[in-house]
Amino acid sequence: MKRWMRRNGVALITLAVLAPVGVFVLSGVELLDRAGRVTEPVTAAGPDEPAESDGLSARVVNSAEFVGEGDGEGGNGIPIGLALVATLTEISADRDVSCTPDLTTGSGEARRTWPSLSAPERFGYGYGDDTAIACSLDAGETIELETVFLTPVGTYPDSVLELTVTSEGARSVLRLPLR
Repeated sequence: MKRWMRRNGVALITLAVLAPVGVFVLSGVELLDRAGRVTEPVTAAGPDEPAESDGLSARVVNSAEFVGEGDGEGGNGIPIGLALVATLTEISADRDVSCTPDLTTGSGEARRTWPSLSAPERFGYGYGDDTAIACSLDAGETIELETVFLTPVGTYPDSVLELTVTSEGARSVLRLPLR
């Protein structure tokens, strides 16, 4: 027994110290990450209804999906298997606000988010003449925000537009159904 303890004592002590550390690394880090997240209040709008929060009112006026046909003969410049989802959103503010648009689908662990494209023209998409491409409004201003997202084909029917609104240090989320 003494011989066995001499040979395996260091291994047993190492295991006794590292096992709790391993458990913390595998589970504790995720718990600490979740505890540090700030969740913003979410305001969801119904179809054809505006959502309002933190001095901003928004509703999706129009949206569409453009399915990729590739770059070759007769293609549209969007890769096969992907689609551009474009939204036109009417936004008005009663105070200075900014917002960040994201396209989301699903919920909980299955939730997926796509940021807007900064240069959709590389996929052959052109912005409208009278639309804004950035969401920053002064008090009393109204804009039509045009946003474009690159997503897998088939994402469009289940997607919603989420605007993360920042005003005077407060943050909130407006969830708008697509049309």
